[in-house]
Amino acid sequence: MWRGLTVLALVMLCSGEALAQMQAAHNFASGIQACEGCHGPRGNSVDDSIPRLNGQHTDYIVSRVGRLLDLPKRPAGPEVSRLATKRDAAALASIARYFAAQPPSPRNPGRLAEAGRRIYENGDPTHFVTACKSCHGPAGEGQGAIPRLAGQHVNYLERQLGLFGSGLRENRMMHFNTLNLSDAEIDALASYLGGG
Repeated sequence: MWRGLTVLALVMLCSGEALAQMQAAHNFASGIQACEGCHGPRGNSVDDSIPRLNGQHTDYIVSRVGRLLDLPKRPAGPEVSRLATKRDAAALASIARYFAAQPPSPRNPGRLAEAGRRIYENGDPTHFVTACKSCHGPAGEGQGAIPRLAGQHVNYLERQLGLFGSGLRENRMMHFNTLNLSDAEIDALASYLGGG
């Protein structure tokens, strides 16, 4: 009798583990599908108002989703909030790793790229703007919780730099660095870093 109960307990334990694995796989697959609904296949958004996730860093994606969920008005829209709150931290990290592993969109420098490169590499000491490369890397690749900028939509980059400068998007370092950027300098940075 004890032997039968032991076998039954093992079967139930294995079934519970299998069920948990199936649930995790479902959360992952449905999470990817939900994100790709807006951010495009493999996170390569074609809508320049929606950021590209392909090649973005796992830590940054997880951190950004967390910040969006903490905002009272949640400017990214109800979709991000609704989808992200349904997922646990492990599922979110798995989803972020999936997008981080996708090939990033290439940079496609525009007509103002040379002016943008100078600001990116050297900053603008006269306006207290630090060189962007000191945090975001020599090629805009970012690292960890510091986002990849290279290959992001030009319009998205311009909008985010404007939001940082106005204080509508919070980040002390970015607010300080963008506060004195002119519209022309923002356009030049986006032209240098953007992927179209």
